[in-house]
Amino acid sequence: MATSVLGSLVGSAIGGLGRGLMLDTWSWMDVMVWWGRNAAGCVVVVTTVLLALAAWQRRRESGHHTEVRALLAPRGVEAALLVVVTTAIYLGVFVWYSALPVAFPLLVPTVWVALRFSPSSVTVHSLAVCATVVGFTLQGNGPFAAVGRWNEEVLVAQLFIGLVFCLGVALALSRAERLALTSTISHARTASESQARLLSAIIDAMHDGVTVLNEDGRVQQRNPAGAEMIRSTTDALSGVMDAKCTMTNAGQPMPHEEYPWVRAFAGETVVDQVLVLVFDDGSPSRTLSVSATPLPSVDPDGRRQAVLIYHDVTNARAQRSALESFAGVVAHDLLGPLVVVDGWTEVLSSALEESDSLTKEDAQPKLACIQVSVATMRQLVGDIWSHRSRVTRSCARPWSTSSRWLSRSPTCVQM
Repeated sequence: MATSVLGSLVGSAIGGLGRGLMLDTWSWMDVMVWWGRNAAGCVVVVTTVLLALAAWQRRRESGHHTEVRALLAPRGVEAALLVVVTTAIYLGVFVWYSALPVAFPLLVPTVWVALRFSPSSVTVHSLAVCATVVGFTLQGNGPFAAVGRWNEEVLVAQLFIGLVFCLGVALALSRAERLALTSTISHARTASESQARLLSAIIDAMHDGVTVLNEDGRVQQRNPAGAEMIRSTTDALSGVMDAKCTMTNAGQPMPHEEYPWVRAFAGETVVDQVLVLVFDDGSPSRTLSVSATPLPSVDPDGRRQAVLIYHDVTNARAQRSALESFAGVVAHDLLGPLVVVDGWTEVLSSALEESDSLTKEDAQPKLACIQVSVATMRQLVGDIWSHRSRVTRSCARPWSTSSRWLSRSPTCVQM
């Protein structure tokens, strides 16, 4: 619009100057008429072409007349009523009451079509009413034909045409942009809600506990697995310290500065911090491995947030302790036969050093004890191999293998 107005102004000034030089007649009114005609023509024609190209491009991309079907078809009655009202108003202004200067009712149909229909429909309507204004004014009918001199009538009519066209198109484009933005926001909200539901379903299906809390220790969100681990519920979103348990570490209550989320807010990297929950009702305690990470977002009150991811390692710790006990028992039971073998081997070595010849009668008892110890070790290894899938249950009862192999040959340990 600015280009059309400024370009027409420059063109009318050059044309008026040339006309004055050639015909010796020049007036400001001629220049203004020339400018009004060119400006209105450029605005109407260029805008119409641009809107037509845009509509053609949309139809080409969509493959069907989406805009016409979506905006005109459902409003067929309203479109017919608009045609009737527009015809009545223009006939009233330019025919029935043409002597009265009442051009302002002509803006009503333009505003109506701009607020209710597409930009293409507004363009067609504006072109129709502009042609009507020009036709009636050239025939001497209507408020613009009674202005005065012909050049003044033409200038006023041209300015009115430009005003009507620009008003309708501006309102229509503003409405189209608003509808496009609303549609974009609606689609974005739908996609965001779908993504949130998906993430919520994934978090709820996790076996690890997930808790989001702010820097004041207030729980913002918690999944069912996390609530079950601390004997709470997912909707009990109170303070994290309101849980009916005590957090301990190495048998002592954990200091506040050692809490995983407090360390995370302080800038530390918290990965697999072990803490024990001792419940107030006397139920079995739980050992948790907790990782804490600060979140980039804040809560509605502007407080920082962190996410805790934790899993129950109570059974793993118990199995680890059982395995350690099992390893100690196995080491003790295997060490006994090795001591016997080592002792009798030393006895044989000493006997060989003291005497050049060692009789069969002297060596046989010693070798028998060594053989018994080796057989016992072989038996122990076989027992371990056969019970490898039941380590925990085996560790739960005391082993008696030491007394068993020692009782086989009491004389073997008397060296």
